[in-house]
Amino acid sequence: MSWGLHRADRDAPSSCTALLLIQDSKQLVQGAGCHRPHAIEPGLIRPGRQRQARAASAALLLLLLLLLLLLLLLLLLCPLLVLLLASPALVPAPLQPLMLFLLLLVLVALLALVLTPLGLLLLLLLLLLLLVLVLLLLLLVVVVARRLLVVEVVARQRLLYVLRLLLEWLAVLRHLRLQRLRQNALSLRLQQQRLRGQQRRQE
Repeated sequence: MSWGLHRADRDAPSSCTALLLIQDSKQLVQGAGCHRPHAIEPGLIRPGRQRQARAASAALLLLLLLLLLLLLLLLLLCPLLVLLLASPALVPAPLQPLMLFLLLLVLVALLALVLTPLGLLLLLLLLLLLLVLVLLLLLLVVVVARRLLVVEVVARQRLLYVLRLLLEWLAVLRHLRLQRLRQNALSLRLQQQRLRGQQRRQE
């Protein structure tokens, strides 16, 4: 009988309740081990529960996507709303009611996101993503600034080299010009001396 009870306990999940109705329930329960937790085998999971779990996960994923799209829409509408609040005169008069409605919609969506735990989590994730983007932009600016600094230093060095070459050429040209001037001065002196000698001879 104990073997039959073990078999019944293994085959049917309601065997424990059936055993508890017997007169000697204590001995039979101890022999069958009804109060011990049974290991759930993979084959014992019902297909209906699997479908429900899949449907719940799909609904959760869809809700996450909708909230993410809502957050992106809010980010796109924020500049327009800031423009409306800063200077309403810049917004055309027919569009002002629509902008006010969008502003109210954004406020309601933000309240819904903050009041919902999942929305709050998505908002925190979005803020973290924005922080990461800002850090990446700062890193990009630093890298570009360093490269521009290196390029500027190289350009300055090349410009200084070109200026040095020009100064050297100017110095050479000046030296050649001075030599020519000296030669011209010497030739003029020689001509003057010759003219004076000729004049003395004629006298």
